[in-house]
Amino acid sequence: MTNELFVDGICELDDKAIQSYFSKFGSRIINYESHRHRPTNSCCFALISFESHHTVNAILRHRPHSIDFYSLFVKRLLPPALCSFIERLLPVSSIFVYNKLTKEFDEKKLKTYFKNFGYILKFEHDHVHKRLLIEYDDYDSVDKIFLNKENLPKNIDIHKNILPYAQNTIQYHGMCRRKQEDDITIDEKKKKRNKKKQYHTDDEYQNLLQKTIENLINCKAQLRNKENDCVILQMGKLI
Repeated sequence: MTNELFVDGICELDDKAIQSYFSKFGSRIINYESHRHRPTNSCCFALISFESHHTVNAILRHRPHSIDFYSLFVKRLLPPALCSFIERLLPVSSIFVYNKLTKEFDEKKLKTYFKNFGYILKFEHDHVHKRLLIEYDDYDSVDKIFLNKENLPKNIDIHKNILPYAQNTIQYHGMCRRKQEDDITIDEKKKKRNKKKQYHTDDEYQNLLQKTIENLINCKAQLRNKENDCVILQMGKLI
């Protein structure tokens, strides 16, 4: 079992406060790393190693977690030897099961085995791709299966059900207030720019309307002058 924990959503929190909070769940922290300057829009996160994997189990059992009303997302940090880099970090609640040799499955036996890791929501045989799809009600069930990968039934292989669009990106689940405030600020700036554009458009419309009204007034005045000239000419002929 792993003794490492992934904690997401720490941007507004002090490292000492984070370590103090998670130290309450059992063994002491032997390594702590915080990653706060992210090159992408993802949230700040921490990697914590404990003396015992029982501490990680306790932390996962007591979800959800928050410090000073800031919600935290936690998951087991899987060892790199067990899975790909993206499978190691992504919280996924379903897996694909393959038979490496015969492509056949003893569904009853496999369902009994995989029930040991959590409550199964879906157990389907995909005959087209010759695999099983197993979905749990908790992403931690999938992580526990990977941690027990060496005990899988003979010739069975597993992969997390990761959608194709997520293959090349890591999406963290925490949402920091700073990130939210930045998004709000960007939205407000966009709204202001749109308002300015709208005001600019309204001003142009008002100016055009004003010119049109002035032109109409001038036309009416010219027509009135011509009518007066015609009346004067007619009166001159009568005289």
